[in-house]
Amino acid sequence: MMISNHVPEQDERPSGLRRRKPTFVIATEGEKTEPDYFAHLDRVYHEINIILLPANDGHSQPRQVLDKLLRKKQELARKELNSYRYWIVIDHDRRARPDLERVLKDAEANQISVADSNPCFEAWLVQHFSTLTDIVELSHVSQVKSCAYVIDKHLRRPDFDPEYRKGRLDSAIYMPKVNSAIQNAEFDEFAASHLDDFCYTGSRVQKLVQEILPGN
Repeated sequence: MMISNHVPEQDERPSGLRRRKPTFVIATEGEKTEPDYFAHLDRVYHEINIILLPANDGHSQPRQVLDKLLRKKQELARKELNSYRYWIVIDHDRRARPDLERVLKDAEANQISVADSNPCFEAWLVQHFSTLTDIVELSHVSQVKSCAYVIDKHLRRPDFDPEYRKGRLDSAIYMPKVNSAIQNAEFDEFAASHLDDFCYTGSRVQKLVQEILPGN
């Protein structure tokens, strides 16, 4: 399910004052899977708002994703909506390291947070079921497996999401496991703390999801 860009709702306080809900503006490299995931979060957690900027027409390179978000940030800044939280969700898969490093540097310079996955977003989906450290073939190797390998050999396991395909995300499978995914991702990140970020098989999407969850 996709959600359209919308004006953030506000909560009514007993005093009559209105408090704007936290709003996350998220630009994704994916056209379907990532937007579907965050749209599900938006439906489940009513305390927040999410504005989604999915890739379209094949414009899914990390640089294009960042530029799209920067344009949106400028638009919202003109409306004096400066309390928004801006994130890009990108993959390492098939990306040249120098290009990724420049995107990460430019994102930081523009106060854009990054939720990156290596090799792809599906690594984060796997973490809803298990740590990657527990899957030997994916255990923080220096030569990262392809996204297709992650999907075919791991995410589609009978006890995970055997019917998974891009653009079809079953919220009933993933939403109850969000907190477990965060814990698994944190474990994997700790286990790989001695490795270069670009050699790390895993995801840092949990950093974004932790911000989204109420109370964070």
